[in-house]
Amino acid sequence: MEWLMGKGKKNDKKPVIEEKKPYLDIELCQQRPIFELMKVVRMPCKMDLKEWVATQTISLFHNVNLLYGTVSEFCTAETCPVMQGPCQTQYTWVEERGKKLKCTAPQYIDYVMTFCQKCVSNQELFPTKYAQFFADNFFTEIKKVLKFLYHVIAHMYYAHFARLRQLDLHLYLNVVFKHFILFVREYELLDPKETASLDDLVKLMLNEKQTDAPVEVPTAPVTPRSNAASPGPPVVQAKNNFQHQQLVNASRSNGAASIRFSSIQDCG
Repeated sequence: MEWLMGKGKKNDKKPVIEEKKPYLDIELCQQRPIFELMKVVRMPCKMDLKEWVATQTISLFHNVNLLYGTVSEFCTAETCPVMQGPCQTQYTWVEERGKKLKCTAPQYIDYVMTFCQKCVSNQELFPTKYAQFFADNFFTEIKKVLKFLYHVIAHMYYAHFARLRQLDLHLYLNVVFKHFILFVREYELLDPKETASLDDLVKLMLNEKQTDAPVEVPTAPVTPRSNAASPGPPVVQAKNNFQHQQLVNASRSNGAASIRFSSIQDCG
């Protein structure tokens, strides 16, 4: 699996153009307080580290997949001919033999979601049966999954934030991204350089004053992993008319913590 690497690099060939970043509006970043999200991120006592990291990663995968599904019909080869994020960062997919593939954004994201789903369904990487153990390369593969998910998040901020705002889903993206960044920092799962293209947003999120009502994000109780069922449903590309009432319920079937949104009105 070592060949699956999405490379990100700044495009230095084109002249630097001042980039508009509507997602840096302080009013749009007001959401759930950091300390409450940290309750979701921090591992419960006596919980196995790999089990907890797996739980969080699967939850993030489903959350990102569902959010992208709301704008997928607007992410086409015509509108997004290049997989790009903020700061003129372009992402290139590298195939098995090391050949770089020129991908449109929807093609690249399809590769990402397919790779993530294969990992989630891999019983050696994400064991769900009693007395099974995590693979030795668990953290190596987890880091790849998280890196790819970041690329999708970065692209949504760069190319589709305005659309998400029209759909009143931008606050959900902010909560998912804050969950993501706190998680990878807490367990040192990504090099800070991998998320540098959104450093300005991260700084704003982690230093903002919380004066508004938080988004309701309850956590479920942690239960033993024995008798756990399959890790989750296949990738589903949701459309932009999906129900607001419960956007995400992406916990592992063993009942570990996840992020859930009960109603968009809670976002204020």
